[in-house]
Formats: sequence, C-alpha cells, structure tokens
Amino acid sequence: MLDKNDMKMLREMMEATLKETVEATVQKAIEPLQQDICDLKEEVNGVKLHLENVTDRNISILAENHGYMVKKFNEAVEAAHNNHVNTVQTSYLIEHVANLENRMQAVEKNMEL
Repeated sequence: MLDKNDMKMLREMMEATLKETVEATVQKAIEPLQQDICDLKEEVNGVKLHLENVTDRNISILAENHGYMVKKFNEAVEAAHNNHVNTVQTSYLIEHVANLENRMQAVEKNMEL
C-alpha cells in the first residue's frame, strides 16, 4: 500500500502536471492576443505616419492657400465695391446730363420765341 510519502509525491507530481497544463493552455490563449497586439501596433504606427506625412502636410498646404484666397477675395470685394461706386456715380452723371440737356432745350426754346 501507499504510505504518506508516496501520496505526497503523487500529489506533487499531479500539481506539477496540472501547473504545466494550465501554463500551456494560458500560453496558447495568449499567443493569438500577442499577435493581435503586434498587428494593432503596426496599424497604429501606419496611421500615425500617414497623419504626419500626408494629412498634416495637406492641412498646411490648405492653410497657406487659404491665406492667399482670403487676400484675393478681399481684393475682389474691394474691386466689386469700387465697380459699384463707379456705377452709382455714372448713373448720377447720366441723370445730371439728361437734366442739363432738358434745361438747355428749354433755354433754346425760350430764345427762339
């Protein structure tokens, strides 16, 4: 029959085997997670590089062009304003000349009498 020492050794062997089995099972479960984490890190690094190299550069280009476009827009607004002022002045002058012509015709009619 088995004595206490034999039972103790069997128990230790079973615990060691159980521990190895649990460690192997956990390791098998962790390996895919580690691979997923590595893949995720690569994707994040790719996104960071894209943001740094492409997106940030394009935003800078847009910002530079935005300043240029604002300047051109302000020039166009000023030109349109000047054109509007000229149109108003021209309309006033046309009306004034028409009024003077009417007065001149009235004076000419009075002189003929």
